Amino acid sequence: MNYLLAKLKGRGVGKYGVLLSDVDVYDFNINNYASVSYEPDHKLDGDCWFKIDDFLAQDFCIAFLKQAFVAADYQQLGARDLSKIAFICSIQNGDYFFQKVTPSTLIRRKMISMGAQVELEENSPKIIINEAPDALYVANQDALYFRSLSAISTIFRGVEVLFKEATQEEASDFLSQPFISVNNDYGVDKVGKFNRKRIAMAVETLGRLDGKTKSKLFSYVSKYCPTLKYDKKLEIFDVGSEDELKNLLYGIEERYYTTLHGKEKRLANSVVSLP
Repeated sequence: MNYLLAKLKGRGVGKYGVLLSDVDVYDFNINNYASVSYEPDHKLDGDCWFKIDDFLAQDFCIAFLKQAFVAADYQQLGARDLSKIAFICSIQNGDYFFQKVTPSTLIRRKMISMGAQVELEENSPKIIINEAPDALYVANQDALYFRSLSAISTIFRGVEVLFKEATQEEASDFLSQPFISVNNDYGVDKVGKFNRKRIAMAVETLGRLDGKTKSKLFSYVSKYCPTLKYDKKLEIFDVGSEDELKNLLYGIEERYYTTLHGKEKRLANSVVSLP
């Protein structure tokens, strides 16, 4: 049997309760969409979802998913609990569909209901069910699918760790690398959130390269970023702004390319590694 549950605000499995039974809340099939492993710098296409494999082993996986669901263990919830609901979870054929409940998904207005008969409903609060869930856990794959990290951060506490961002010390260390010369009063305190994310990725990339490969990489960056001042002999880039740092970081990740036939230089805002 399928169930619709709600998680009340607060911590603990005891905060879960049953709203409805024997219902399919979502008519949604993840198999109709493509998926990619989560990367913080990846921009999803409209028909694609992020995916986290081995989800039960993740530190941010909620305890609720790690135990067998037994309906009798959960209290029945009612209208009095509406204001306390943090998110809902529809269990359908063993899969778990999650949706965050926000003020925009709650309706407390006088409404005309047009079912078997037309009725005027007053003081009957409702939760809007979105066409697609915020997250879907497919049990037989042990995989979580989602489109927005911020949308699921209040459901899976700690999931923000996936959005890896360089610390103040790590950003400072990066700007102190021998291939970077900082100027124009630009410094670590001016490095924004997204460049900190890119720094974290660049540090991992550079850590896999030897000196000769780094030299080739720097030459590649200078070729595609002529406005980024580069001393070829000393192998040093001048960085004096967020845009200049961003251009350098994109280059380290080899985001620049030239089309095969049109010979047009382009920048890939997001990438997917192919097998």
